[in-house]
Amino acid sequence: MNKASLRFSILIALSVFVLFGCKKNHPLNTYPANSRLLNVTRESTKYSPLSIAGGVVNENYRFVYDNLGRVSQIFYSTNDISKSNTISNLIYKGDTILDRITFVNNVLSEQDTFITDLHGHITKTYIQGSVTSYQYYGDLLTRVDYNDGTFENFTSYNGNFTAAKSSLGTVHDTRFTYFTDKPNRAGDYFHLVSMFRYGYNLFQNQSLVSTITIPTGTTTVNYVIDGDSKVTKTTANVVDTSGYYHTDIYDLQYEKY
Repeated sequence: MNKASLRFSILIALSVFVLFGCKKNHPLNTYPANSRLLNVTRESTKYSPLSIAGGVVNENYRFVYDNLGRVSQIFYSTNDISKSNTISNLIYKGDTILDRITFVNNVLSEQDTFITDLHGHITKTYIQGSVTSYQYYGDLLTRVDYNDGTFENFTSYNGNFTAAKSSLGTVHDTRFTYFTDKPNRAGDYFHLVSMFRYGYNLFQNQSLVSTITIPTGTTTVNYVIDGDSKVTKTTANVVDTSGYYHTDIYDLQYEKY
């Protein structure tokens, strides 16, 4: 996969290190009906073209909130020996969010900065020396400008993204489909990957996303929804055009507040 074709997938896949939908004027990190996301466990299994399962990676994200209902800490742990267990500490100062990521022994791993506007949207991120800017129409993301001068414009219909059109040409575009009969809520795939990284949802689409297609593959998402309309499980099947694929299963737990 070349770097350009992965622009949008990289944007949402920041969750590897690392809500919701479309009532107007969302403040940061709000949840309906006095219920908010407490914990997410992700189980990832990779497969070869011969359908032989590879290693299983387990990851866990635990969210802590401040008195204003904003995510203040994200505890991340994994059985993947190539990654470290970390604590993301989100510090809010005016229009600035400082993300101080430490190892469990409190040694600093990384420090990033997010800038917000008067509506609470993240408009700029400074992550490991890379600057990314975001523009919105209402609550819906419309454009992302990357550090190297390239950008993506988002087209939408009825409150959902239809495509992310790259400045590098149509071969780098991303396309989306949705469950239009299922309103967006916590547990939406975009919600999860954004929550893991920012403690905030960049992608306030109207409906639960169903497929994400880039030139090198397709992610197909399905949801289990309980009697209280909460998503309790999100399953994403990611198929690469080379024949390799992996399955990510997200189990969600909530808390009342």
